[in-house]
Amino acid sequence: MRIIKPRKLSALSMLVAAVIVLAQVLPTIAENLSELISGSDEKINSESTSNIPTDDADVLEIENLEDLKDAETSSLELEVSPAAPTQSPQPPPPPYATENQWMSIRLPTSIRVDPRSRVTFLPTSNITSLNSLMVCLSSDTLKFDVGTQQVIDDVENGWMVVKGDLTGQVLFAGESGVINNSILSGMGLRIFREGATIGGQVAQFRLVDVSEPTTDESLCEQGSKTNIRQLVIVPLGLSQSITKSSLDLGKKSKP
Repeated sequence: MRIIKPRKLSALSMLVAAVIVLAQVLPTIAENLSELISGSDEKINSESTSNIPTDDADVLEIENLEDLKDAETSSLELEVSPAAPTQSPQPPPPPYATENQWMSIRLPTSIRVDPRSRVTFLPTSNITSLNSLMVCLSSDTLKFDVGTQQVIDDVENGWMVVKGDLTGQVLFAGESGVINNSILSGMGLRIFREGATIGGQVAQFRLVDVSEPTTDESLCEQGSKTNIRQLVIVPLGLSQSITKSSLDLGKKSKP
């Protein structure tokens, strides 16, 4: 009996066999792969088509969305509208007579002078007010010299104002302390009369509490009546008569 041994396959034979098997399998794999790709494309197309509005409800929703955007745009334009122009600052009110006209007043009611005198000075006086003090001084026959003698001292420097110096209608105003120290102190206010003596003449003080120093003469009438003072120039009663008396001029006797 003869035993036939199997032949060993060469490498070339094995390669040929693999190619034959691969040729038989590849068409099936290609067909399955093609079906898979075709199914994926159909699914994607179906989903894309489903997102496109196809009925009236979807179209209405889009229109409402556009209206909402228009409304938001209009609201934004209103909110961003330019701001109203800023108002210019109002000017401060003019000086005025205050409501409270309380004052502490120390003014003489009379001044005694030589009957031949044509000039005198207001004695030291003091006036205290709550705010700025306005002094309106007037006379029909007398004139007033404020500050530097025989010089018109009409000033307006913020802390004190003077108007009408060397006339019969003088107005000065400022803080009461300034007025007291510069005008109402001794020798600060000179009273005189041109061409005649001053005895028997009268001057009037009108004192007004004002909001700030001013030369507005209309405020002189807006003070309290209790703050009006009269000043009378009183001549002294001097006599020019000569009184004679005896004088013993006899010689003394010697002891």
